[in-house]
Amino acid sequence: MPSRPRRRSLLIFPHQLFAEHPGLAEGPTQIYLIEDSLFFGDTEHPARFHKQKLWLHRSSMKRFETRLRKAGHTVTYIEHVPGTSTLKLLFEEMIQHTNEDLLVAEVHDFLLQKRLDRLCSLYSKNIESLKTPMFINDGATNRGFRDGKKRWFMADFYKFQRRR
Repeated sequence: MPSRPRRRSLLIFPHQLFAEHPGLAEGPTQIYLIEDSLFFGDTEHPARFHKQKLWLHRSSMKRFETRLRKAGHTVTYIEHVPGTSTLKLLFEEMIQHTNEDLLVAEVHDFLLQKRLDRLCSLYSKNIESLKTPMFINDGATNRGFRDGKKRWFMADFYKFQRRR
C-alpha cells in the first residue's frame, strides 16, 4: 500500500505577507496567519508599538486572509492575546488535532526563530524553512562574498551585487 503524502501546514507572520508567498507553491493543507506577540506586544521582550503600526499589521493580515480564502485555501487566523504566547497556544492546539509538518518562510528574526525551534523540538514537529523574497540575497550569497575578506567595504559589496 503506497504511503500517503505528509500533510503540511504553513505558518505566516505579519512581516511575511508576500504577494508570491513561497509556501503557497508547496500546496499546504492548512494556513495559519499568526499575530505573534513579538509583533503585537511581548511580555518577555517588551517593546512599545505605535497604535498605527499595530493597526497596519492587523489590517494587512486580515486583507491577506481574505485574499487566501478567495483563492480557496483553508486559513486559520490566530489573534494576539496580551500576556500569552500565541505560538505556544498554536502548537498546543496543533499537537492535539493534527500530525502535520510545518512550512515557514525564513523568518530572519533571531527571537522568532529561537521560539519556533524550541516549540518544534518540544512538540516533535518537523519544520521546513523556505527561501524568502524578503531580501535580494540569501545567507549563502552573503557568506560567499565575505569569505576570505578581512574587511568589508560597501563599495566592494555594491560592485559584487552589480556583477552578480
